Amino acid sequence: MDLTPASARPAADLIPRSRRSRLGADPWKRIDLTTERGRLVYDKATRYLINMVDRDNPLTIGDAISLAQLRVRADELAENPASDDNLLVRIERIIELRMRRLGLAPSRPRRQPFRLFARK
Repeated sequence: MDLTPASARPAADLIPRSRRSRLGADPWKRIDLTTERGRLVYDKATRYLINMVDRDNPLTIGDAISLAQLRVRADELAENPASDDNLLVRIERIIELRMRRLGLAPSRPRRQPFRLFARK
């Protein structure tokens, strides 16, 4: 039995192992590698993580996995001729925003202000 005061122990030791979040500790567990879709998500997420700075952070890994899931879903919608084009455009926009937030997309060039007459 551990007799050290609770304030001296790390907070993770105070929570029983059965109550700790398994997905928070290892976000890769939510991907099912036995399906084709799961393997695609895994491959895309690992490619995204190669280009990221903070690869060991579970939150960054979770963001890369969710971005990969969105990309796979957008690819599935693009292949299906009966899918809604508006939905596909919305998903592509979300993917673009998330990639920029994670630093994976190149930044857009700044637009030059419109000038009616050229200055000399």
